[in-house]
Amino acid sequence: MRAQPTSESSFELDTTLPPETGGEIGWKLLGPDGTYTTLAYDPNKRELFVDRTRSGNNGFSPQFSARTGAPLPALRGSLDLTILVDRSTLDVFAQRGQVAITNLFYPPKGAVAPEFFARVDWAGRIAVERWDLRSSWLPTRRR
Repeated sequence: MRAQPTSESSFELDTTLPPETGGEIGWKLLGPDGTYTTLAYDPNKRELFVDRTRSGNNGFSPQFSARTGAPLPALRGSLDLTILVDRSTLDVFAQRGQVAITNLFYPPKGAVAPEFFARVDWAGRIAVERWDLRSSWLPTRRR
């Protein structure tokens, strides 16, 4: 499942994914030119992770192109993710904040579209809500 990109570079994605699928399950944030950042849960490692090795501009430092993860105990029920994307910042909250990961990523200029994936043959339901976010700052008025 792929959402259409919008003109907004900031959005919130709230998702509920099925429990234990047997393989990685999550989202890719697709950028232009085949770039993407992966955020997913690996039930075998019991780990929530963000992989930005293909996220776009990452050649400025060998340490930037990396996969970062945090332990997430075995799931009881569904996997709840809240994903906040704000231009170059990515925040992922699992199980209502039980685990949180924050990363910078630099996708090429253009819209970012979320795409669901599962690394196993799997059929099931997911729940998704998406909101475009805008600045809370009012434009400066000229006098």
